Amino acid sequence: MAVQSILIFISALTCLIAFPPLNLYWLQLVSLIPFLYVLHRCYIYFFTTHYITQLKWFTFIGFVFGLFYMGLSNVWVFELVEFSSWVAMVVLFFVYTVYEALFFALMTLCLRLCNGKFMLFPFIWVIFEWLKSIGPYGSPNGILGYSQANNDLINHIASAGGIFFVSFVCVLINVCIFLFLIKSAQEYRHRNLMYLVVIASILLSSFYYAPRLLSSSKSISVASIQANHVMPFKFKRKNRPLIRQDYLRLSQLAVDRYKPDLIIWPETITASLNLDFKSLMTPIQRMTATNTAFIFGSPRKENNHYYNSAAFVTSQTITTYDKIQLMPFGEYWPLKRVFQFLRLSNIIPGSEYSHGTSPTLFEFNTIKLAPIICLESTNSSLSRYYANQGADILISLVNNAWFKDSSIAARQLQMLQFRSIEVGLPSIQSANMGFTCFINATGKITGLLDKYQQDYVYQSIDCIAINTPFRTWGNAIVLVSFIIILLSLLRRYYIYKHVLDNH
Repeated sequence: MAVQSILIFISALTCLIAFPPLNLYWLQLVSLIPFLYVLHRCYIYFFTTHYITQLKWFTFIGFVFGLFYMGLSNVWVFELVEFSSWVAMVVLFFVYTVYEALFFALMTLCLRLCNGKFMLFPFIWVIFEWLKSIGPYGSPNGILGYSQANNDLINHIASAGGIFFVSFVCVLINVCIFLFLIKSAQEYRHRNLMYLVVIASILLSSFYYAPRLLSSSKSISVASIQANHVMPFKFKRKNRPLIRQDYLRLSQLAVDRYKPDLIIWPETITASLNLDFKSLMTPIQRMTATNTAFIFGSPRKENNHYYNSAAFVTSQTITTYDKIQLMPFGEYWPLKRVFQFLRLSNIIPGSEYSHGTSPTLFEFNTIKLAPIICLESTNSSLSRYYANQGADILISLVNNAWFKDSSIAARQLQMLQFRSIEVGLPSIQSANMGFTCFINATGKITGLLDKYQQDYVYQSIDCIAINTPFRTWGNAIVLVSFIIILLSLLRRYYIYKHVLDNH
């Protein structure tokens, strides 16, 4: 098992280094080959053993891969030690890694239930990758497709079927290369040709696949601010006036030089109810008098409920959007009643945010701006809703200072790139410590501030969008995968039942 473990680890490590910081995205197209080889050898070696034994081994191999891959992917949680304790972070790391590894165990179990048919593996992968990403404990971390954000030969596929379709394609290419390598004998030459045709068709698709551009005469000039405050500094109440002044100072510099239509600040500029501070709102109102609007993140209180909100401030009105998808255990406490029933109320914080109830479009001079806050940029549901409601630009407010030197900020940026590709809209992000940026409707970064810069980035944006199939069909690949795997399992069941009946 030592050799197999090494091969599984190589696969997991290769999957990881396709992501930032190394960003060797092409490796994702071959990363699973050692893992597939181990599964293939397991199928051959245990073929004559009891069926339950085969299922156990396939499940175990998937679980080991999951432990390696998600363990390497989750190392970033130790950046949070400063805000908690080593014991808590170690427990969180192991519990959550084991939880995520279970999805990979189920993935390979399902492969064996489908008689080890590797051409079904892309469908199986998509199902369990999607299941791993949903629910209060779901995480998009480790979704293979995100590594292809800057691969122009692959990333456009998201406009047709979303991020899970990109993962599907990555796994399909791995499978085709693997099958080509193990079936190189003369009798497989026609099938091998098919594998090569599939790979070539995918890699060349960017040259013949072109979703329709939606022309528009609308444009807007924007300055996005990055004030660069570390979390220990933000935590101290006495520093909040200084933080607000930094945002005002950078905004005034942008107004003096460019007179932008819109200025954007990141999520939760301070933990105060910022909309109630005259020292902040008076200078903002003065700048809005020159026809400059503001969007910024701030806590908000209404009817004894606190919300993590985005405020849209013009010379005439203040409109707010309340974050819908909150961070579990950070912004709200899932299964709170269970903890209270178990008399563990003492570990629940005294206050938490309430969920927003509905998406809100901000309208500025006929341009519809779609606010998304932090975690909401990590899945496509909100951005797709906004696009189908006529949004022109996605506005992302984030605070990635929690994650310090880890690659999480870069991974989150890749997710936002895919939101633009999926719905065919440009995006603008304002981040406390990085990455503040502009992204066009094809997912290309057109303006960027590196991490730890205190500055702003300015662009004038034409509201040119792309009418993508994803707007209509969403993550249909997940449903298709469920149907195909269900039919395959039913077929296997009836074959097995027929064999038993004949004996």
